[in-house]
Amino acid sequence: MDESLPQPTARMLRLLALAPAGLVDAHTASALAGCSVSGAQTALDDFVAHGLPRRQAGREREAGPQYGVPGCLAPMMKALMEDLDRPAEVQLARARMLERTVRRLQSCRAVTEPDGSPARKKLSGLPRALRFPNVPAAAEWLRVRQPALLASARVAVEDGELDTLARRLVAALVRALVAHRGPEAAAPELYGLHRLVLDVAERCGLHREQAAALLNLADLDARTGRTQEALTRYRAALDAGRAAATRTRRAARWNP
Repeated sequence: MDESLPQPTARMLRLLALAPAGLVDAHTASALAGCSVSGAQTALDDFVAHGLPRRQAGREREAGPQYGVPGCLAPMMKALMEDLDRPAEVQLARARMLERTVRRLQSCRAVTEPDGSPARKKLSGLPRALRFPNVPAAAEWLRVRQPALLASARVAVEDGELDTLARRLVAALVRALVAHRGPEAAAPELYGLHRLVLDVAERCGLHREQAAALLNLADLDARTGRTQEALTRYRAALDAGRAAATRTRRAARWNP
């Protein structure tokens, strides 16, 4: 599978093992391989001609083509990656993929803001390949890519080696979902995402973020009638807020 391909193309194919939920588009492949989006699209189309990976039917439109890595091949690709690519290179590829996803999500949310707003002004500074032409295009991309985006957030948090990027990714995904669907419609996804934020905050000892995640979860519990769960989380948020305040006072004492 690997020997007959040019080295950069073979490397990209191996790195597709990192694609969340086995789903990849040109931006994901571009970030993993460190190449242009157009170059990644050409490589993906070449892979499809050989059955690696498979193009997802009915998912073109505004979101662009999406591909699925066959489950029977994923273990082989991962084994080749672990054998031929250095761990530092794999970690860098994963970081590039997460950073690209964060920027796409930021663009996805920013397009919903009014013209002249700070978010729209910042959007104009992004490369054209990262921008969305309009709100429907961004919303369609978010809908089509949602399984991969949620999987990416879960894997990033569970991995534990890129916590800063994981936190940025979850925050960007929450904002994009709320911007396009509103808090009520996005509530099922938001609940799981706030749980991920809480996991990272607890692991890293980030009391303020822990308190914020607990408050968000408690609000969602309260809206759906889970009163006892909401009360428990409100109390835990208060404790986390107190811990953050204590840490701030101690830091101020030692750094007058």
